[in-house]
Amino acid sequence: MNRNEKKIALNKQINDFTEDLKSKAGGFKNLGKDALVIGGIIVAGYSLMKLFTADEDESEDVSSNLETPSIFTSAIKGAASSILLAVAKSKLTDYLEGLNEEESEQDS
Repeated sequence: MNRNEKKIALNKQINDFTEDLKSKAGGFKNLGKDALVIGGIIVAGYSLMKLFTADEDESEDVSSNLETPSIFTSAIKGAASSILLAVAKSKLTDYLEGLNEEESEQDS
């Protein structure tokens, strides 16, 4: 092999490695987005739960003045929980399917 052929082969190898790194970086980018969405859903669910439930300390001080939660409040909490869990489940299944696809592509 002369010098030009070696140079061309090395440039091709560099381009192949660069493309491989870019594809892996894109995968990590998607993983990060999914993690942020799932984390946001969890935080939103926790915030909604705290919004509709009283703190332990506050409930001890005024427990005699508070009535039991209304049916309306319970229904809203239940609906919000169901929606948030459905979205989180959808995101997690999409992520797991993506992992399975990546593994099957790497095995091929």
